[in-house]
Amino acid sequence: MPKVVENEIHRQENLNNLKQGKPGNQKDVTDLISKRKGTAMACKLVGWKGLLGTKMSAKEHVRMGRELADYAIKAGIEDYSETFVKGLMHSDELPAYGISEEETQKISDVLKCKEDDAFVLIFGEKTTVESALDNVIQRVKFHGVPQEVRRVTPKGLTRYLRPMPGASRMYPETDIAPVNLRNFDVVLPKTLDQRESELPLNDEESKQMVARNLDLRFHILMEQIEDPKNISRVLLHTLPNLSSTGHIFVTDDDILQVLSFVKDGKIAKEGIENALVQASMGDEIETGSDNIDDEVELLIDNLVQKKIDFVKDKGMDAVGPLMGLVMSEFRGKMDGAKINALLIKRIEQEI
Repeated sequence: MPKVVENEIHRQENLNNLKQGKPGNQKDVTDLISKRKGTAMACKLVGWKGLLGTKMSAKEHVRMGRELADYAIKAGIEDYSETFVKGLMHSDELPAYGISEEETQKISDVLKCKEDDAFVLIFGEKTTVESALDNVIQRVKFHGVPQEVRRVTPKGLTRYLRPMPGASRMYPETDIAPVNLRNFDVVLPKTLDQRESELPLNDEESKQMVARNLDLRFHILMEQIEDPKNISRVLLHTLPNLSSTGHIFVTDDDILQVLSFVKDGKIAKEGIENALVQASMGDEIETGSDNIDDEVELLIDNLVQKKIDFVKDKGMDAVGPLMGLVMSEFRGKMDGAKINALLIKRIEQEI
C-alpha cells in the first residue's frame, strides 16, 4: 500500500504541473486509414507532443494517453491490441498497431498539427466514437486532478474507474442513509409546450429547439446578442452541418463573436458557417473591408460595362447571370439582397 500511495502522489503532482490542455481540430479520418473498422475520428491536442507517452515511457512519465484511453473506454470504446480492434490510439505511439507512418502523417496534416502538437485517434461505431471523443476532450480541458474513483493495478498504479458518487451517477448513493425531506415546495419542470411558447420563433423552429434540448442554449445566447433568427439558424442547421463534416467543437463564444460581426455588417449571413469554422479553429475571421460598398459598386459597374451588349439585349433578364458573377467575388462579405439591389439599380441605368 505505501508504494501505491507514493505512485498516486507522484501522479497527482504531475497532473498539477501539466499545462492546461487545449483541444484543436477534430476530423473524421476514416478514409485516411486502410485497415479501418467502423468510424475513425481524430482530435489535435495543442502543445501536448510527448505528454501522451508509450509503454516504453519512464515510470515517472505522466502517461496522459493512458488516462485519455480510460475515459474513452467508459463511452463504450474497447481497448485495442496489435490485432487492430476498436479503441483509442495517439500520436506519441504511432506508427504502430496497424497504422503506417504515411497514414500517421496524413492525419497530422489534416489536423494541421504543428511540431509540438499531438493527436488522439478513436475507432468504433460512429455514435460511440463521438461520445468517446467528447469524454476525451472534456478530460483534456480539465486542469489539475479530477475528482474520480480509481482502481489499483497489480503494478501499484491507479486507473480511472468512474466519477465520484453524486449527481452524475446513475444509481443512488448507498454509503449514506436517505434524508427525508419535509415542508419543501416542489418546483415542477416546465412542460414542452411552455418551453416552446417562451421562444420568439415560429412553431416549427420552437418544436425543433425544444426537442433537441437547445432552448436553454438559445436563451443564453439571446442574453448576449438579440438575434433570434440567426441564433436559431446556427443551432438548428449550421452546427449540425459542421458536425457532419468534422467541425464539432464550436463554443458559445465562437457563435457570439460571429453573430456580432453579422450585426455590425462585417460579414454577411451567408458567411456565418465559414466564419464559425475559422473561429472554432482559432483562426482570424475574414471580414469585409470598411469600403465594401464601394468595392461592390465598382465591380458591378465594370461588369456591366464589360457585358453592355448582353445587358442591352437581355434587359432585366441579365440580372440573374451577372448576379452569379458578383456573388462569386463577394459571397459572405455582403448580404446577397443588398448586392442584388445594387445590380438592379445599375442595370436600370443602361436600359
